[in-house]
Amino acid sequence: MKKLLPLAFVGFASVAAASDTVVYTSDEYCALDKQAQSQVDEQYVKAYAKKLGFEHSKDFCQQLNKLNKEKEMAS
Repeated sequence: MKKLLPLAFVGFASVAAASDTVVYTSDEYCALDKQAQSQVDEQYVKAYAKKLGFEHSKDFCQQLNKLNKEKEMAS
């Protein structure tokens, strides 16, 4: 019984870890980039870009933020 208890904890931990999925999006990246005002913010945006897999251009983010603002106003 003492040998099975640690195995049970490992099994539960792996199930919990498998369900924790983080999704990185261009919308979130551009919103973060728009709000970045300090060196710490800039480092966070760079880390987010690394997780996203690429870094968007300023023009892309401006267009995306404009579209999102128009969509909010239409709602």
